[in-house]
Amino acid sequence: MEKYGLIGQGIGKSLSPFIHSRFFDYNYGLFELEENEVEKKLKERDFDGLNVTIPFKKTVMPYLDFIDKKAEEIGSVNTIVNKNGALYGYNTDYFGFIKTLEKVGFDAKNKKALVLGSGGASLSIRQALVDLGSSEVITVSRSGENNYSNLSRHSDASIIVNTTPVGKYPNNGEKPLSLNGFKRLEAVIDINYNPIKSALLIEAQKNNISVSGGLTMLVFQAKKSAELFTGKAVENEKAEAVEDEIIKKMKNIVFIGMPSCGKSTVGKIVAKRLDRAFFDTDEMVKKTNALSPSEIIVKSGEKVFRNMETDEVLKAAKETGAVISVGGGAVLKEENVDALKQNGILVYLDRPLDELISSDRPLSKDIPKLFGERKQFYEKAADIKIKSLETAEETAKAVIEKLF
Repeated sequence: MEKYGLIGQGIGKSLSPFIHSRFFDYNYGLFELEENEVEKKLKERDFDGLNVTIPFKKTVMPYLDFIDKKAEEIGSVNTIVNKNGALYGYNTDYFGFIKTLEKVGFDAKNKKALVLGSGGASLSIRQALVDLGSSEVITVSRSGENNYSNLSRHSDASIIVNTTPVGKYPNNGEKPLSLNGFKRLEAVIDINYNPIKSALLIEAQKNNISVSGGLTMLVFQAKKSAELFTGKAVENEKAEAVEDEIIKKMKNIVFIGMPSCGKSTVGKIVAKRLDRAFFDTDEMVKKTNALSPSEIIVKSGEKVFRNMETDEVLKAAKETGAVISVGGGAVLKEENVDALKQNGILVYLDRPLDELISSDRPLSKDIPKLFGERKQFYEKAADIKIKSLETAEETAKAVIEKLF
């Protein structure tokens, strides 16, 4: 069988093998290399094709026999094809980024673009924006002429693209900048794909700006690479289906709703049926502090508990492919909702008030009043709303059918 793969560093959890397996039936491996091993790997030519990632996209170029004109122009190679012993280099990130722009409906012509980061990942993106007719493509770096201290001079930008690792797992919640003051923004793109939606993208969405994470670019650069490897076309619809499959696998299912509405019970059933890990933030608070939420509220007050709760929500929100149940008041804090939405779809379990239990919950003595205070928060935070059915099993089934 043909031999393909990815060379780079820190690639142990790469999605590339999975993506390529959905396009063609060929062997695709991961090759973790040191810089001094790259030359040997390429000279051995014991492969039919390779993808190249950080930090070797420039390193490989001197060892190639031919370099595609666009890759030469960009100054970066991420795909190598072995054609009868001769190595040909290409840049498919360029095509993946153009597809991302199409997805968000952004026309770059005569518009100003800000590209955050000056590393190798930004090269193909800057070239694509130039080729598409951007009036200006400004590179923002920590110490360059255009840096994070003088961004106000570029407040007329129409698109911002983050190519830095700021906000990437495990540093979820961090942002390279604030979007305040950018009044002409039409699109914000973050090429990182974990979290699915970074804090920067969450902020952009709140301002009704089109956004995209890095999965579209990742999948469509792989599509182009697979076509170069095989000489066969991959339909766009197939690539879109692969992206959708990855998102469904990565997204957390987060249950929100009133205390005792069944979030934990239904969540555990859903987790078991989908073979996913389950996290209950109330239980996480109890484990960390050796006191239950009720005990903390009685002893130290609700404010102290809410801060403890947020600590655990932020931890759980970093998970991918999990089922999470959060306390009834977790959605009262915008910080919690923003964190959960980075990797999650929020499911509001709506259970009749007369079925809710209040006896052992200090904040639930007056359920109608509590619901009146919180309903708007549940409605605003929810991505989908599910009516509780007669049994938890039936409700869990309804959730799964709605999501999948």
